[in-house]
Amino acid sequence: MEDAYRLLEQGMLLFEESRCDEAVDRFRRYLDEFPEDAEGHFLLGRALYEQGDVGEALLRFNRSIAIDPDDARPYDGLGIICSDRGEYEEAMRYFEIALAKDPENSDVLNEMGIVMKECGQLQRALELYDQAIRQDPGFGYPYFNKGILLADTGDYEAAVECLEAAIGLYKGDKERLIDVLFELA
Repeated sequence: MEDAYRLLEQGMLLFEESRCDEAVDRFRRYLDEFPEDAEGHFLLGRALYEQGDVGEALLRFNRSIAIDPDDARPYDGLGIICSDRGEYEEAMRYFEIALAKDPENSDVLNEMGIVMKECGQLQRALELYDQAIRQDPGFGYPYFNKGILLADTGDYEAAVECLEAAIGLYKGDKERLIDVLFELA
C-alpha cells in the first residue's frame, strides 16, 4: 500500500516537472492497485490532457466524478476541454458546477472569464477576472487575461497596470514572464 502511494506522489512530482509520459505511467500503476480512487483518475486525466490525449482525459475526469461527485476539479477539467473545442455553453455548464462545489476557486473564475471573452461578452469577462483577482490577489492569470482584454478594447493604461501586476507575480516563472512581457510590449 505504501508503494502505491509512493507512485501517486512520484506521478505528481513528475507532472509538476512537465514529465507527463512518466507521470501517466505512475498514475496508471497506482490505479492498477486502487482502481476506485477518484484522485488517481483525476490526476491521470490531467496528465493525459497535457499529453494531448483528450479522449482518455475525458474518460478519466468522468470516472473521477462517478467516484466522487463532490470534487470540483474534474468538472473544471471537463470545462477546459470543452472550451478548447469551442463548446462554450457546455464549458460554462461544467465551470458553474465546479464553482458551486468550490466557490473560492479563482482558477475556475478565470477560465469562465476566458469563455465569456471568446463569446464576446467582454463586460462579463472583466467581472469574472475581477472576481478572481479579489479572491486570490496572488494569482497572475486573471491579471494577464484582463490586461489582454483591456488592450483589445483600447484601454491601454488599465491594460498596462494589469500586465505589470502579472509581471510582479511571475518573476520566478520565466515562461509565463516572457508571455506577459510580450503582451506588454
